[in-house]
Parts: sequence; structure tokens; C-alpha cells
Amino acid sequence: MAKRIKVVGGWTEQQVKALLLKSDLHVERALVALLGAQTASEAASGTTSVDNGVGFSGAHAEFGTSLAKQINKSTRPEGQRLSPKQLPHARKMVVKYRKQLARQANMRFAVAVAEGLAGLVAFAATAADVAKAA
Repeated sequence: MAKRIKVVGGWTEQQVKALLLKSDLHVERALVALLGAQTASEAASGTTSVDNGVGFSGAHAEFGTSLAKQINKSTRPEGQRLSPKQLPHARKMVVKYRKQLARQANMRFAVAVAEGLAGLVAFAATAADVAKAA
């Protein structure tokens, strides 16, 4: 019988909030992640036109998109791409998205685990084929 693998992972809203409150880098990454969740037309126009529960709300779309694009274009070190004036406003905004950000982080983790397990299965199959041929 195959041994079960326990997967440890999972961000809570509280953990995401705590991280956003202390880390400028993660505020930036949150803005970029939220922009990535917008539809292509929303991201291009800085608006929200689809009520899909992901990305920026209508109230934050223009400002959030502007900040995320600034972060993406910046050559400054990560965690220093927003001005001291922008950062507190950005932090306050992204904390409101903590549930969505936790969901996104957990989905990325699950995909990474699944891809890793698929790679292990493929490796095991290849190793078994090599052993049979020898």
C-alpha cells in the first residue's frame, strides 16, 4: 500500500494580514498578484468590469493597477519600489484583500505540490523502465 504524503501548507487570512503589515516587499507582491488576477482588459484600462471576485475592486482598480505597473517597471530593489507616501496607502488597500491573497497563495502551493508529485511519478516510471531494461 502506498504511503500517504502529508502536505503542509496553507495561508490563513490572519497570517497574510500580519505579513502585509510588516513587509514592504509583500505589499508589492500583493499588488502585482492582484493585478495578475484582473482580466487583460481590466489590467490595461485600470478598471474593473467583471464581477468575478478576483483582482481589484472597482474602488481600487485605478490606483492598484497604477501601483502594480509601477512596481513591475521599476529597477529599484524589491520592497523599495513604492514611495514612502504611496506605501501606507498601498498597505491599507492590500490588507483588505487578505482573504483573496490567502486563497491565491494556497492555490499556487497546491499546484506546485501537484506538479512536484507528477514529476516524482514520472521519475519513478522512468527509473522502473531503466531497471527493467538492465
